[in-house]
Amino acid sequence: MVGGTAGAPVQVLAALGSQRQQPEAGPTIQVTPPDTPSRGAGLSSLAGYGLLPSPVRITVKAGRAVDADTDVGRWLLETLDSGGDHGRSLAELGIGTNPAATLTGNVLEDEKVIGTAHIAFGTSAGLGGVNVAGVHIDGVLLRATVEVDGERLLDHGDLLVA
Repeated sequence: MVGGTAGAPVQVLAALGSQRQQPEAGPTIQVTPPDTPSRGAGLSSLAGYGLLPSPVRITVKAGRAVDADTDVGRWLLETLDSGGDHGRSLAELGIGTNPAATLTGNVLEDEKVIGTAHIAFGTSAGLGGVNVAGVHIDGVLLRATVEVDGERLLDHGDLLVA
């Protein structure tokens, strides 16, 4: 279960895959999620846009983005569609663990802020996944909740694991 500001919980993981970001690559926990039922997420920072004036709700079903609200959400879906068949596929889930990172509008830093979670759509092949697309776009959820196999790792932005 993953959820964030303005978003209903997202069911993305029944079990974690084994692909985790190497420690030297940066202060996040990152996996390529399996294709499992998903419901929605409220993104507050988005690659290509930066910080958003209000969260964008993305509806995810069967591991794919199927709907989005706001003009930014519609831009996201159109951009993902330009990536081909797997453009809308859920590609990545990460948890920010860096207490020194700050929310800046640059997703590469925003996704590392402690208490955030980030999801990405599009290609996952470079992360150990199987989807190949012409696009990979990350979005950040603030005050996120992440639960894996019944264990809560992040609770409304509070990191529960060391």
